[in-house]
Amino acid sequence: MEYKKLGKSDVLVSELILGCWAMGGDYFGATEDKSSLEALEVSYENGVNTFDTAEIYGDGRSERVVGEAARRIGRDKVRIISKVFKPSMSHDKMIKACEDSLQRLGTDYLDVYFLHYPVAEEEVTIQERMETMEELKKAGKIRAIGLSNFSLEEMKGIRLMNRIDTKFVTTLPVLEELLRRAQPEYYVQETGGRRIMHYNTLYFDTASHDMYIMHQNGKKNRQKIRVRSYSDSGIHFLEVKNKNCCGRTKKKRISVSDRSQWNIEGVDFLNEYSRYKVGDLHEQIENSFQRVTLVNKGLTERITIDVDLKFHNFENDCRTGFPELAIIELKRDGNTYSPIKSMLRDLRIKPSKFSKYCVGCAKTDPMLKQNRFKPLFCYLDKLIRN
Repeated sequence: MEYKKLGKSDVLVSELILGCWAMGGDYFGATEDKSSLEALEVSYENGVNTFDTAEIYGDGRSERVVGEAARRIGRDKVRIISKVFKPSMSHDKMIKACEDSLQRLGTDYLDVYFLHYPVAEEEVTIQERMETMEELKKAGKIRAIGLSNFSLEEMKGIRLMNRIDTKFVTTLPVLEELLRRAQPEYYVQETGGRRIMHYNTLYFDTASHDMYIMHQNGKKNRQKIRVRSYSDSGIHFLEVKNKNCCGRTKKKRISVSDRSQWNIEGVDFLNEYSRYKVGDLHEQIENSFQRVTLVNKGLTERITIDVDLKFHNFENDCRTGFPELAIIELKRDGNTYSPIKSMLRDLRIKPSKFSKYCVGCAKTDPMLKQNRFKPLFCYLDKLIRN
């Protein structure tokens, strides 16, 4: 038997890996633990040092059998792979699922831990899932991270975690020309059979607009708090977004039953992650828009296009929007070649910083200080006039 390192990890596995789904119960016919243990031991004697199991195989039974075999053979002599199933994909559930698997296996670490299946992005983002996996890895509970049943396109999305994001603003007629040019190299992403997704975002701030002022004054170490609602699926997330001094944004979020429940269901979450007291926060502004996502057919690159952007300021009941404009965000794997970036340049569409929250606040409240956003508003007015 030959052995090799699995992917870019230092986990040395046999070329043949024993799948242990059937050892979990009756799915493939009745099995006895005694026979399963014999199969595992005979496999090891013939050079197979790697056993593949999962929490869902026999509701944990397969893991218990594999754990017993590892105890008999010697834990350091075998490599154990397990997987976390879809219902356990949120942060806290993934942590508990891993700990439960370790307990059933009778070990304090997994050699490889797989995401068993992808889930809808509006439920738990791939970034959140991978951050949880990295947390488990840093804690020494897993040695390597793997993916199971993911398409190539979904795997590209994981590569985009360490991505470069660039925003552009243009008009709808120019957008139509951009889409025409992009058609040979990009396709429209579908989620649940839908190509156009509807979003609604409720932002919070203090009475003195601390979060807006931090952005207006150019402070890099700042925070935004919002409820993002996926209107098509009725899913709502309370989110805290932190931008550090290096300009990197990290997001924490929890699911809430309705956006009106943010200060009831989200109290503990906000107490932990928000730098502002819950009692000091109020509903400041909401925006809504429709989003289409383009995916490059060959490269690790996605483009989100937001249109029909509307704002409602709760303080003064002012409503406005940009029905003439499209907000384009290019998300790519590092500073790599991008066909659409060349198309944007040819159409004279320039990069532009565009914070929906700050633009909405400044647009609906002329009393707010907005020097930082005046050049952007001049540019937007010029686009609309032309």
